[in-house]
Amino acid sequence: MSIISILFRLFLVLQILIASSGLTPIKKKNNVYSSSYFEQGIKLHLAGKLKEAVVAFNNALALEPNDAATLTELGELYIQLSNYDLARATLKQASNIAPDDALIYVLLGNAYLESKKYNDAISSYRQAITLEPENTLLRSNLGLSCFLAADYKCAVENLGKVVIMYPYQLRARAALGNAYHSIMDYSLAQEQYKFVLNYEGLNINLLHNLAKSQIALAELEEAKITLDKAISIDSSVVDLYLDRAFVLDKLTKLNDAEADYLYAVKLEPLNPEIPVEYASFLWRTGNYERASEIFDKALELNPSDKELLLYKAYMLQLSKKDEKAVASWLKLLEKDPENETVYFNLAKIYQAKNEYHNAINYYRKLIELQDKKNKYDLEVKASLAYCSQMVKNYSEAKILYESILRETPNDSNILYNLGVLLSDEGNPSQAISYLESAINNNFSYPSKVYKALADVYVKVNDNSNLLKTYKSWLEIDKNNIEARISYAKFLSAMGNKQEAIDQFRLAAALDNSSITRFKLAQFLLEQKDFYGALGQLQEFLKFEPSNLNALMLLANAFKYLGVKEQAINTYMKVISLQFDNYLAYYNLGLLYHEENKNEEAKNAFLKAIEINNKYAAAYYALGLSYMSANDKGKARESFEKYLQIEPQGEYKENVEAKLKELSA
Repeated sequence: MSIISILFRLFLVLQILIASSGLTPIKKKNNVYSSSYFEQGIKLHLAGKLKEAVVAFNNALALEPNDAATLTELGELYIQLSNYDLARATLKQASNIAPDDALIYVLLGNAYLESKKYNDAISSYRQAITLEPENTLLRSNLGLSCFLAADYKCAVENLGKVVIMYPYQLRARAALGNAYHSIMDYSLAQEQYKFVLNYEGLNINLLHNLAKSQIALAELEEAKITLDKAISIDSSVVDLYLDRAFVLDKLTKLNDAEADYLYAVKLEPLNPEIPVEYASFLWRTGNYERASEIFDKALELNPSDKELLLYKAYMLQLSKKDEKAVASWLKLLEKDPENETVYFNLAKIYQAKNEYHNAINYYRKLIELQDKKNKYDLEVKASLAYCSQMVKNYSEAKILYESILRETPNDSNILYNLGVLLSDEGNPSQAISYLESAINNNFSYPSKVYKALADVYVKVNDNSNLLKTYKSWLEIDKNNIEARISYAKFLSAMGNKQEAIDQFRLAAALDNSSITRFKLAQFLLEQKDFYGALGQLQEFLKFEPSNLNALMLLANAFKYLGVKEQAINTYMKVISLQFDNYLAYYNLGLLYHEENKNEEAKNAFLKAIEINNKYAAAYYALGLSYMSANDKGKARESFEKYLQIEPQGEYKENVEAKLKELSA
């Protein structure tokens, strides 16, 4: 049962409470004939003959059209008959006649609530509370309406007052727990869930919500116990198995997690979303080939889903099943001939296989496609230049590198590649300045650039600078075996035999695994080789599945690749492990914003700001989110807050432009 269904049950229960809370109907005016019809309508209503009661009340109104009591009873009947338009019209008429009657506004709010016009319901309930401020139970429906309108602060405020006055009003507590859950205050949500479960211990929905809050707080063992209990009550609820599988995955009980995913598939074999979750689990655990098979099963259930085909192709690519991956990418290309991701991945596959001519063809097609869209992707052009360099098409590679440097003159990767190119084509003297510039601009792989620079000095026979280069290289990478051996050979050639022997001994003693996969992933991300980074991070996370830095890098890599669902899942994992990670909330908000999920984006940005109210970028993003929701006032406040924190910040010009736009 959904949260909304539960809350509507709360709504029905609370009507009984409100009816006995001091609100009384308006007295009927003393007209003999209309009173007769009115009394007849009341009796028919109580007897459950709703349509006949409507006729009786309408007869009464024919005699006294402005009788508020009759209009109120009729409005309530229309609500029960689900005729909400007539209910609203009738109750509005009653409110015009008796503007001080709180019951009319309660019923009017109910009509709006049933029609899912939550903001109007909120206004009506607020009016009732204004008239009856001491009647706490009126706040129950206001809290419900606020929750459904995603105004969780209002929901917490009003449902909290109900619970304070009526601590054993369990439905209100359950709703309050849901409201806290929605604002990511999982500890307070748990308090409400646990209180209710003391009296309704077999409530699966509450157990499930409790487990979700425990997951969010990284209380994984507790979450598993809660889910075990829920499943023991009802073993047919597929979401319980999916969530328990998620928890077991986090606890690295991978066999148990997989068993739950398989059972979920068995429960709902025709639901394409379940194999997708199972495949995502296999993806996370590095079982790429099996993941591709499960994505294929999901495709059988939903053959028109191009995203599933993309995931299948990508899994095959990660599992090094190149032929099958190429076939899947080409199949997706038939369905979507202008899909840039396809061209990019095909090029990457061939580049990884050193089949540079095929890679060049796909990079060129991708650039042609981007040119039509007035896009300029430096990474793609750099990859094309690299492949051209590998097939010794130095002239084309040089033109591409130089064009990129005009855009980003301090790009150390391009400077390095161009330096190597010049050395390879026989111009080592020209290569020196580019390689030195790559070093000065913090090239991500310093050992590579020092090795290239050392090779150049060997070619030009500059032993003085060669010695300096080896020393600088070993200064920044003292455990580099290749550097030690090359230096030793140089020393030997220069006649320093003993020192050369010492260097060889040091090299032999070094552990060749000293450069960790995590560090390599950082380098790959800096080079924008996101696919390479993904592979390294996933391998690293097999041994340290809760490493927050690695998880953040993994989420960022997914985000850069456009694999948004995986990025969101990974940021949520970070949050479950470290609930006060404001960067995870911020990046999560950016992804929601890209998918036009403005409410989720806003809540994520607000949480980031709650954790770190000095993080200016979150205010800028929050302002954009408010603009998308057409909330100009809050957008302005957010942008102005950004300028207060970082008056000369990165987004200054954008913020000023947005403020100007809001003032127009």
